[in-house]
Amino acid sequence: MKGFCLSVFFLLLLFLNFGFNLFNVVDQPFFEGFQRDSESLAIGKLVVSREKGIFYKGGFMGSILPKDSTIDKKEYQYKLFRKEVKVEGDFEYSTYNSQIAGQGLVMSVVQKLTTANPIRLFNFFRLSNAFFTALIFVLFLHWVRLELGAFVEIITFLGVFFSTWIIVFSSNLYWVLWAFYVPFISVLYLYRKRNLSHIIIFMITSIALLIKFFFTGFEYVTTVLIMSFIPIIYYGIYYEKSNNKILKEIVFFTLAVVLAVIINFVVLDIQIANSGVGDSNYLIDTFLSRTWGNTFERPDYDIVIVLKKYLGKHIFSFSFLSKLNIPSGLNLLLILPLFLIIIFVFYRRCIFISRKYKALFVLTILSFFAPLSWFIFFKGHAVFHGHMNNIIWSMPYNLFVLMIIGILLKEFFSNFKKSTS
Repeated sequence: MKGFCLSVFFLLLLFLNFGFNLFNVVDQPFFEGFQRDSESLAIGKLVVSREKGIFYKGGFMGSILPKDSTIDKKEYQYKLFRKEVKVEGDFEYSTYNSQIAGQGLVMSVVQKLTTANPIRLFNFFRLSNAFFTALIFVLFLHWVRLELGAFVEIITFLGVFFSTWIIVFSSNLYWVLWAFYVPFISVLYLYRKRNLSHIIIFMITSIALLIKFFFTGFEYVTTVLIMSFIPIIYYGIYYEKSNNKILKEIVFFTLAVVLAVIINFVVLDIQIANSGVGDSNYLIDTFLSRTWGNTFERPDYDIVIVLKKYLGKHIFSFSFLSKLNIPSGLNLLLILPLFLIIIFVFYRRCIFISRKYKALFVLTILSFFAPLSWFIFFKGHAVFHGHMNNIIWSMPYNLFVLMIIGILLKEFFSNFKKSTS
């Protein structure tokens, strides 16, 4: 009962934080204006659904282009949605064809079923997103409590609560942050059960991945796949599973990934084919431009330059500290030696205490490669989006670092108590 009450309390605090920035953890203008350009694609979709139908132009998100090229296209979508300006009958709709746009489709259906005014509807959508993001993190925190206890859960919660990037992403209508964590959370809980059928695991993992692809497409896909995979290794070590059993679990996970990717590609291809907005070559060109290719006149950036760009940025960012004249972020190049010391201490002090700690040590090391994979394999995207890609350090690397810090503090206080008693 205490655990349930704690989870509800965390849910309430995170919802108020994510939905309203009630505790002013980040600057309000940054909270309200972050990624407004991307979100305007979802708003444009709502406007066109209202005017032309939910599946107009394949149901894709996009922007209604203003006749006057001097008008801010981004803000124009919001004004159209709020009915501050009238939609012209012969408008041009520029679509974003890189994802199924499930968030736009779901919101369009809700819009169709309600008579609420646009401002209330917008607030409802933002708060719904904030609630589901809070819920997905509470589910993660619940897992932390089950595995490591309430103290480590509280330390991890504090890290999430004060995380600048999680807060500003949490309610955005384009990004749908909670969807990125659905496969990861699903796999965490699935593999916690020792003897669950591989078929059930395959089915639930496939559905979880399809939810992610439906709402956010292939955004940060390598990060999400690695994030979702590493719990298999964690429980393989913790439960001392045989190599054959772990290999079988990896095979079923891979099959789930392949199935979800194929379904997403097929649906997206059908959307493009039936919308008149492009052809299948668009998906290939987009993939190449965001990875190693140089289509769309994008230069082929050196991978070292891209890694320097992100390894020199803040991986932990707590902007509220700047109000106290304290540095608000921790640079990876600066924190790495400190983190290696923490890992060493953790390894020396805790690795022999518990097999679970050993598994968590491996999990944390592997989780570092989840964000790194996006910077390496999708460097064509990473090089242009340094203003937002720091969020993937929390998928899930930062979360596990917080857990290790919590364990070290727990062990320190436990030993201190013993030494003074």
